[in-house]
Amino acid sequence: MEVEPCENQRCQLPYCYCSNQSIPGELNVRNAPQFIAITINGPLENKIYGFLREFFLRKNFTNPDGRILFG
Repeated sequence: MEVEPCENQRCQLPYCYCSNQSIPGELNVRNAPQFIAITINGPLENKIYGFLREFFLRKNFTNPDGRILFG
């Protein structure tokens, strides 16, 4: 099975977005949201869990508009 090319005229936000390197919504790079995915392959031991908890919760992470993401 072959993947069809994405057509920008048919694929419109918020339902669809063709994969490319442009930022949707005419945002500039500084204001574009960033997503980080962390995966763990194997058991999560207490030592590692404690490190991750400390690393991510030791300060508040905020959006440019000041809203706290988590922390």
